[in-house]
Amino acid sequence: MFRGDPAHTGNSPAAVATAFGGLLWRCRADGPVRSSPALGAETLYIGSADGQLYALDRADGRVRWKYRASGPINSSPALGRGLVYFASHEGTCYALEAASAADSVGPSAAALV
Repeated sequence: MFRGDPAHTGNSPAAVATAFGGLLWRCRADGPVRSSPALGAETLYIGSADGQLYALDRADGRVRWKYRASGPINSSPALGRGLVYFASHEGTCYALEAASAADSVGPSAAALV
């Protein structure tokens, strides 16, 4: 069921982490995460209600870069052709270079960490 239960809380009564071999790492966003992540070869992408798209190192969870959008990001990102696509709550659609967060039509606006 979407987000784990009828109320869509995202909580699971099962010991999910142990079912997959245990927790490897944890990363805290500056706001709630309400979407599913997108997983690339080396990077996990996740949007947050803090208005930022996070690019996390797949191996250790380290923040590679963050991109500030025009509002909360509740949509799940998608990957294709070297780009990461997502939308803000205000309805703006984005396409960024997945490796660097450079805007696909202009200069980079990423806050490199």
